Amino acid sequence: MIKRIRLLIPFALLLILAIALSGCSAGVGQAVSASDVIAKMRDTMKNTQTAQGTVDLSLTINKEGVKTLAQSMMGSKGGQTEGKGGDPAANLPDSASATLKVWRQQPNKARIEIESASFPNAKGTIAVYDGQKIYVYVASDNTVYSATPSRMDKLPDAVKEVLDGSGVDEYLDKIVAASDIKLVGNEQVAGHDAYKLEATYKPDAADTLGIPKAAQMQVGTIIKDLHATLWIDKD
Repeated sequence: MIKRIRLLIPFALLLILAIALSGCSAGVGQAVSASDVIAKMRDTMKNTQTAQGTVDLSLTINKEGVKTLAQSMMGSKGGQTEGKGGDPAANLPDSASATLKVWRQQPNKARIEIESASFPNAKGTIAVYDGQKIYVYVASDNTVYSATPSRMDKLPDAVKEVLDGSGVDEYLDKIVAASDIKLVGNEQVAGHDAYKLEATYKPDAADTLGIPKAAQMQVGTIIKDLHATLWIDKD
């Protein structure tokens, strides 16, 4: 159950990361729409060879929603979930947050470091992908793990595409198409003039993202309340 939810976090994270790693110069002083800003951002990304950024991720966990979703996925009725070891949602925190430092070099090299996190044993974890193998250093137990190319083949296709750089542009375009993005104003961030946008998923987002029909109801339950505030540097 929890693993399924975690697999959906990249949908929001990729959208936030796309903005965080991109410059935008849609034209100061001109009438600009959200679609203009996003189009320029996508052009910038496609022509950027190296990038780095910080992602602040925060989640509020709807425990009742998680419980209902778990019951629907397991075919449970009434209190059957509680009868088999208790309510798993009751052990979840009310919220979770993390700050990630991200580096990327085209076409397929990346490094992600968890600078801070509200959940235990995550701070200091570093993942590095050199184009062929992925290495993960877990600071909490001072251990390095690695995955060989043969083991990489067993990863889900969506994960492999993100790691090796193939399909990332197409994937991000799907996220943009699945989102309702509005330009809500201008603000300064760290001394930089920026466009401020609000993004939510559209009702048919699961279909646009290519989620299998059998899983669309569960996925829709999870992503329907996802929301992102985005700032894009005007320069």
